[in-house]
Amino acid sequence: MALEENRRYTRRELLSLAPGVVALALGVGAATGSTGPAGSNATVGPGTTGKIPKWISSSNIGDSLLQDDGSAIKPVTDNATDLATVLLRLKDIYSSSTFQIFGAAGDVNPVMKLQASQLGFGPGGNSGNDVYLKRVDANTIEVKAGSLIRPQTDAAIDHGTSSLRFRDFYSSSKYRIYAGLGDANPVTSLENQSLKFGPGGATALNVSLSKNGSNLQLSSATSLLPGTDNNADIDSPSLRWKSAWYSGFLVLGGTDNPGGNGSIFMTGNLNRLVTTGDANPSTKIQSGEIDFGPGGASSLDSYLKRIDANSLEYKTGSALRPNADATIDLGTSSLRPRDLYASRRAVIAGKNALVLDGQSMTQSSHTVSNADTDIATYSLAANSYTHVIVRVTGYVSFVTLSTNQSINLKLKDGTTQVGNTTVVDGALSATASIPFTLEAAFVETSAATVHITEGAAAADANTTIFVNSVVVLGES
Repeated sequence: MALEENRRYTRRELLSLAPGVVALALGVGAATGSTGPAGSNATVGPGTTGKIPKWISSSNIGDSLLQDDGSAIKPVTDNATDLATVLLRLKDIYSSSTFQIFGAAGDVNPVMKLQASQLGFGPGGNSGNDVYLKRVDANTIEVKAGSLIRPQTDAAIDHGTSSLRFRDFYSSSKYRIYAGLGDANPVTSLENQSLKFGPGGATALNVSLSKNGSNLQLSSATSLLPGTDNNADIDSPSLRWKSAWYSGFLVLGGTDNPGGNGSIFMTGNLNRLVTTGDANPSTKIQSGEIDFGPGGASSLDSYLKRIDANSLEYKTGSALRPNADATIDLGTSSLRPRDLYASRRAVIAGKNALVLDGQSMTQSSHTVSNADTDIATYSLAANSYTHVIVRVTGYVSFVTLSTNQSINLKLKDGTTQVGNTTVVDGALSATASIPFTLEAAFVETSAATVHITEGAAAADANTTIFVNSVVVLGES
């Protein structure tokens, strides 16, 4: 090959020249040594065919660690030559095809292969790459593995950080958390519409929260507990559950287990709100008492309360009534209330009922006076009767010496006569007992004295008036 003037030669072209030509090209003498342009002597050789030369000394060119057989530039010795060092590094490496690492000389397949947007891994030898990390697009990195991706060291590597978090996690199977190295079972497993929990280790998952149709179902052999006692609510005044069904019992505020399926046990109060955010409930259940009210801004105004073992008290603003007219009984023919106490009236079948205010069966007597004089009296207490009804029975005893005159018998409310005067005419020169009845109905709600009086034109010590009974009724 002849040298052309003013032409740049590649290393391969330069090495293919005859030794003399190489010497001329390098500006030095032939193998015997000649003076070059710099005035130094250089010896070409000895050299090996196919090997890339290098300066082995300041004046000699010999073999380098690389060779060029026309198909590739490669090291002279397998697995013995580095490409740069830790102190003298190459800046960039550019390749139009692949970068491969082989585990052993003569392997058909590499253990790692870097090619267009993909980094592949495999066991090497006769086996191809079976795992890769590949760019799919500007937002997606694809991983292909035969089974799993795992950290190098157990429980030492995080998936993201508190400040650099992954956005979403997609899985077609399960996401599990194990408490200990080599555990047979996880403590948490997120799988097909179900979140499961367990103690881990040799014990299988035993609690699950899963989707059941349109419902969320909790499956547990024990209990659903808050993290801290008396520190967590099930709902709130603005976000309430609609309904609750229990086959066992509900304990509110207590710590015991009283048993009794279908029962509610509590030490606090149970409040029912009409509308979310109401200041007052419409129903409140507290110790021995149920309170009622309109709810909202209005306070509770009625209640049903236990007083003692024999008394149940109720308080209302007006009336305690049935929900339909004339359809509900108070007691039955075999289970009757004992006594009925009322400060006002009882209306039965549209009529006011009569109540016994008091009675006296003690006989009283008095001889005839010449002015209205008490035979007996009755003390009437303050009341709310619509009418007071007084009924008196007795008789007038005449003897042969009795004065022949009319005797007037009256009922008085205080000093005011009520009812009509009963007149008993005297028997003429004979002994006789003439019965009488006095009745009067009048209005009196204040405390007063009812007087049963007798009187005649002249006093008569021989004639005596007897009062056998006094009965006072109140119309409710």
